[in-house]
Amino acid sequence: MVTAHESIINRTRARLAGVTEMLKKPVRPDELLRLVNRYAPLRQDVPPVSLPIPEAEPPSPEPVSEPEPVTDHLADPVSQANQLLQRYAAGERDFTGISLIGCNLQGANLEGINLSRADLMLADLSGCLLIGAKLTGANLIGAEMVKTNLREASLGGANLIGANLSQANLNGSQLVGVNLSSATLYQARLRGADLSEALAAGANLTSADLQSAILYATNLHGAVLNQANFEQANLTGANLWQARMEQTHLEGANLTGAVLPQITGD
Repeated sequence: MVTAHESIINRTRARLAGVTEMLKKPVRPDELLRLVNRYAPLRQDVPPVSLPIPEAEPPSPEPVSEPEPVTDHLADPVSQANQLLQRYAAGERDFTGISLIGCNLQGANLEGINLSRADLMLADLSGCLLIGAKLTGANLIGAEMVKTNLREASLGGANLIGANLSQANLNGSQLVGVNLSSATLYQARLRGADLSEALAAGANLTSADLQSAILYATNLHGAVLNQANFEQANLTGANLWQARMEQTHLEGANLTGAVLPQITGD
């Protein structure tokens, strides 16, 4: 694959789709030749020989080198997901540190599961029931979590860069120190959630419900907060610089020491 958008998320998506190599634009000739030689090596040149002497055996051809085998070290996402569901159905709940990259667990009932420090990059958890689940320190970069029920779940220190949490239920969840940079939380429910010291720069919180949420020292730089509900929320020391706050509800919110966006006009 040749791409101008080389990132860890795109690389992982490409590997899961079966791509063996990625070349970043502009393509460097030495890199291209290296890959051509790896996957389609040239046959060795046969040196010129004189006319054969009668009854002499012809020279044996030189062996052709075989291309280096390419192995894919990524685990099969389908079998990984099936194994997890079978073990959960058998009563197991502790899956600390498990690797589930790109797994499809859409709509699964995983209430109370422990996925602390699990690798769930690009996993599909849409519609999952994760009430009270432990996802502390989990890697959820680029994960799909649309309409996922994470009520009272623990996600402290989790990495949710670019994750899609649209319409997810995060009421009462613990999100201290999470990384929500560029994440989508459109119409997400975060009532009473604790997002203290979270990084949500560039996140989309349009129409999200954060009533009574704790956002102490939360970084919302450049976030989209249009029509979001921050009534009675604690935004003490929060960074709202360059955040978009059209029709944002802030009745009763605590903005002590917060950095507010520059307001122009009347």
